[in-house]
Amino acid sequence: MTSLGSKRQPDEPMPGPTEPALAAAPREVDVHRRMSSRARWGGLDVLLFFTDCIVLALASHGASRAAQLGFVVGSVVLVGLQAGYRHRLSLHWGREFPRLVIAVAAAAALVGALGPDSPDNAIVLRAIVPAALGTAATRCILCAVLKLRRRGGQGGHPTLVVGAGLVGQRIVRHLLEHPEYGLTPIGFVDDAVDDGESLPVLGSVTDLAEVVALFDVTSVIVAFGVTRDDPVVDALRSCAHHRDVNVWAVPRFFEMGLTSGGYDDEIWGLPLVRMRRPVLGTAEWRLKRLFDTAVSAASLLLLAPAFLAIAGAIKASSPGPVFFRQRRVGQRGVPVDVLKFRTMLENDDDNTTWTVTADERVTRLGRLLRASSIDELPQLLNVLRGDMSLVGPRPERPFFVEAFSKQIPRYGDRHRLPVGMTGLAQVNGLRGDTSIEERSVFDNLYIENWSLWGDVIILFRTVHAVLRPPRSVRMETHQATSSRLSERAGDSRAAQPTPKAPDDGLTRVSARRSA
Repeated sequence: MTSLGSKRQPDEPMPGPTEPALAAAPREVDVHRRMSSRARWGGLDVLLFFTDCIVLALASHGASRAAQLGFVVGSVVLVGLQAGYRHRLSLHWGREFPRLVIAVAAAAALVGALGPDSPDNAIVLRAIVPAALGTAATRCILCAVLKLRRRGGQGGHPTLVVGAGLVGQRIVRHLLEHPEYGLTPIGFVDDAVDDGESLPVLGSVTDLAEVVALFDVTSVIVAFGVTRDDPVVDALRSCAHHRDVNVWAVPRFFEMGLTSGGYDDEIWGLPLVRMRRPVLGTAEWRLKRLFDTAVSAASLLLLAPAFLAIAGAIKASSPGPVFFRQRRVGQRGVPVDVLKFRTMLENDDDNTTWTVTADERVTRLGRLLRASSIDELPQLLNVLRGDMSLVGPRPERPFFVEAFSKQIPRYGDRHRLPVGMTGLAQVNGLRGDTSIEERSVFDNLYIENWSLWGDVIILFRTVHAVLRPPRSVRMETHQATSSRLSERAGDSRAAQPTPKAPDDGLTRVSARRSA
């Protein structure tokens, strides 16, 4: 077995934490592992926050406590929304000055709008210039001090570079020559080994999560290597549970200036885009649970009379229970018993049988409930209980999750967040007899870009999505209309039916499904 300090061939197994290879690791790597517990992120961010509060309070001195508090809180909130308290590698705060001016000016205007006739208005407005200059000055001072500490070897964060190609080598060289960026490279992860490497390859791309945990890595930079993008995406998602790890990526075609104004940081002329951390555990994510609880509880109270009327209609239409309970796969693969109003005759094969639009088991009332999505309303109880969320990937049955996971790339990644009553795929028309693969793409897009405001927008869009037919119905209507027009025009070729894929069981099911 090769030691961690030597070059590792792609087909060699990744050394484990208890294997002798760890003892043979270079002394520098051991030092980085020990220092990483003291070199966590957040020190400068917290310091900037408190110094901003002090400067803003001094600038607005003389105003009432309410006006002063509103000015300080409004300013720091607006600065935070513009990523003003996010850790940066390149300590050049010049481009932050316009954001500081906008934040303090907007906060002052808000305070003035709440009390236009108050003498505090003039005091807060006069505080805009000293507040903006003061916050900018403290940033310059703090950054200068931090640069000196970094150059003195303090606060360096153990860093992995994904990709041992020319760009990865360039990043390592710049970080070693410029310690003021605060990143100390300890090695690469890649699927190939280059004889010109300055640091060891500690594992393949698929070993990324293990290497991060083994060496207590706090920073990962994704460069360009021989590995295709798909395994890199999978590896980055596999180590996403390490919430104290920051991930940057060198954007493609950065040489062409395509990232001008759109990158988050840089290392000696190389632009970097910061990848979002997992939303779980953040303050905004905790607000999502409060939002779900409040909305679901209020909705159940308002809809109680409608629930009783629907329950009576279901009982009168066919024998059986009012509610239909079905096992679905929730967050992290945990089973969830999803509730619905019963829309079908009782049957024993609902866990493995795919319901199609013309299924004879669906009752007449059930068709109406399904068409209007009213049958989904009992899932508000699931949301109130915490089994589901109002917005998230729609849950699926275990039998089909297993089948889809084998056929559709990254289908299982959609289980990173709680399942929901509605989602981004559904408001884009992907409900009913539509593509599972396309739904999976939208679900993962939702997860990667989640925000609480985005959930609110999806809920409003859901109302419009329910009132219009699913995409499958619209496509069939469009094809039928085109066929009739073609026949009238005498175009026999356009009137021919669209070829269908062969019916090969689950392959057919994975491409099309019903609600």
